[in-house]
Amino acid sequence: EGGHAVMAYEAGLKLCKELNDPKGIAHMSLSLGNSFAVMMDTDSALSYHTAALERASYVDNATFNAQVFYALGQDYQQKGDLAKAKEYLEKARNAFKLINDIEGVNSCFFLLGKVHIELANKTDVTCLEVGKTLLLQCAESTTDPRLRIQCYAELGKICAATRAVADALMWYSQCIAARSGVDESTLVTIKAKRKELEEANRDHVINSGTVQMKSSHVFARWTSHWLTLTPTVLSWVESSEKDKTPRTERNNRKIPLSDVTSVSQKESTKAEFEFEVTYTKSQETLKMAIRSDSNEDMQKWIRIITQTIGS
Repeated sequence: EGGHAVMAYEAGLKLCKELNDPKGIAHMSLSLGNSFAVMMDTDSALSYHTAALERASYVDNATFNAQVFYALGQDYQQKGDLAKAKEYLEKARNAFKLINDIEGVNSCFFLLGKVHIELANKTDVTCLEVGKTLLLQCAESTTDPRLRIQCYAELGKICAATRAVADALMWYSQCIAARSGVDESTLVTIKAKRKELEEANRDHVINSGTVQMKSSHVFARWTSHWLTLTPTVLSWVESSEKDKTPRTERNNRKIPLSDVTSVSQKESTKAEFEFEVTYTKSQETLKMAIRSDSNEDMQKWIRIITQTIGS
């Protein structure tokens, strides 16, 4: 399909040259450049987009100028010339803003975000925060679900690379939640990345971390507690509804993980998201029921405790 488009535009360009039509040459050059960009032939795309820019004055159209600037920004970003990519994308952003093309501006924010992140990797780490800000700005203002997903995926990638695992999981979860307009292969890739990060987070907790959850426990009655898991101990401490973190001045109760024999979802319960920890104490088998806030939290805790006692 791309090859047929190239042939058609080449024929149009040839005709425009024969007629000495600089405006037509400019339009055909832009179309040819765009076709080669789709075909990932960046050198040819850059050549034709440059030709379009050289004749832009004959077109004298703000939309045309914005499109050429953006195309050149894409070309230079693909070639790794980030300084030129940034220069043309800034010009494109200003041009799209002048004609009130909001989605054009958002597309520039997205690519500028990627350029700043690449600059951070190569030259200046301070560019990373600029890149994240531009991607967030794009995600918040765009009405294009596909572009929003691309922003979330890039933000997830940044957080994963900088080992901000919780934030990476959040952004990849946003990708999955906003799947509208996303092709299945992209969704599969994002889900696989989220699973990889979940496993990395779990391994970190198992090996050296501490994870906490505010929950409810069945003893004589339901009460609020903070539940804490370390690689060796499962402990809990009573809490009020207002407590944002465990209150260290209160006595907490503990189960050594060496005494825990199993953890599983309760089969019959009126309470949602409830699971049981089975453990031994003085040769007696005991059970502690825990209620989570969501099915996701419950499954996470079952998985983490199971992995921890099995490690």
